[in-house]
Amino acid sequence: MSVATNFQSKLKFLEQLPNEIFLEIFQYLNGVDITYGFSQLNTRFQCLLIKWVNKFDFKSVTKDKFYYVIQHHNMHRWRSLCLCDDDKTPGQIRLFYQLFPLAENVSQLQSLSILNMKPKFATDILSQLVSFDNLISLTVTTICGEDIPSFELPSLKRLVVTGCKCNDWIKKFYSLKSLEYTINYMCHYNCILTLPKTLQQLQLIYNETRDGENLRISLCEMTQLIKLALYDQGYYSPLPNGRKWEELIKSSLSLLKTFQFCFHFVRYPNESYDVNQAMASFSTFFYLEEKRWFVRCDSNYLHSAEGVIYTLPFAFSQIRLDIKSYDMSISTLVTNNTDKRKYDSYHRIQTLLLSTKCEMPQQGFLISNIVRLILKNDLPRSWYSLLKNVRHLEFQQHVCMSTNDFADFLEYAGQLQSLTLLTPALRGG
Repeated sequence: MSVATNFQSKLKFLEQLPNEIFLEIFQYLNGVDITYGFSQLNTRFQCLLIKWVNKFDFKSVTKDKFYYVIQHHNMHRWRSLCLCDDDKTPGQIRLFYQLFPLAENVSQLQSLSILNMKPKFATDILSQLVSFDNLISLTVTTICGEDIPSFELPSLKRLVVTGCKCNDWIKKFYSLKSLEYTINYMCHYNCILTLPKTLQQLQLIYNETRDGENLRISLCEMTQLIKLALYDQGYYSPLPNGRKWEELIKSSLSLLKTFQFCFHFVRYPNESYDVNQAMASFSTFFYLEEKRWFVRCDSNYLHSAEGVIYTLPFAFSQIRLDIKSYDMSISTLVTNNTDKRKYDSYHRIQTLLLSTKCEMPQQGFLISNIVRLILKNDLPRSWYSLLKNVRHLEFQQHVCMSTNDFADFLEYAGQLQSLTLLTPALRGG
């Protein structure tokens, strides 16, 4: 049987399947791949594509495929769109909004994601969203909000943002219920964070060098909050005080059901407030009995004490290790009447930043799902067996690994896809 005849036979069999099966399959596929694979087969498939396929993710899509999909689908029917500037698709965001102005072509969108955007394009792109009355979910990374005027998105319920602390532009999002905000650089250190009062869920990842007082002031008016997740990545923040957070929650956040945090800290020898006192502040009846919120502290005791205090189970996708061992770790977790395995979990961690040589991993890491490893210090061999799922490895400063150790590491890291060397990292032997 010739190739052409065989193809026609399989296509005929495919055409006999009912539309319901194709629609079920389409739910699990990206609209880009569906359009690329099924368009121009026949009129039936073309009608199915136009009517039912409306979610398009162009992340990592080649330029040829990008143009093909746009030519063979009606973007006025799209409901979800993702654009991304990365190593595989540089300039994709700018190309799209210059060729196809957003307000004229996709204002009907319900979900829009603009990833790895250059901050200088933010004003041009966001100014086109004023007519997006149906937009429910918006993701924007990375953005500088200093010069962006505020505007309304009347239907917006969920916002994910990475950028600077200047976010006054979101103050008119009156329907916003969920905000995930990552502050990865500062335009103005003392800028006041804008937090819409309608929020029910807030995740904030930031870099603080204070005790969080300014943040607590902002949170005082967030009376609708049900879930609060805070990750302070600062290197010089003081030890947190659980009683201050308890007072805030009791006085202003009466609806709060979930409180998750990760507070990195440094404590100097001349300070009177120590780790034991900090842990005691998170060991009150309010935390342990009323809310069932348990915390762990991992810390060092040298000239200064570096460490981290976080809720259990660990709630975030990344963690930075600043400690040399877990020998000094303490927890408020009550083993009686508590499912320890439920709380003592690190399965959400996908990115591990190792800034200090820690000889032995925490037991909870044994079932972790680490896919990205960033090394700012040497990686002990005791960690190798935990990294079987690592896909991205990055060496940074002060890292040195022998070629033999690196070869052994690669034996374990069979899923490795990318390797970044910022400095000479390998030595002979």
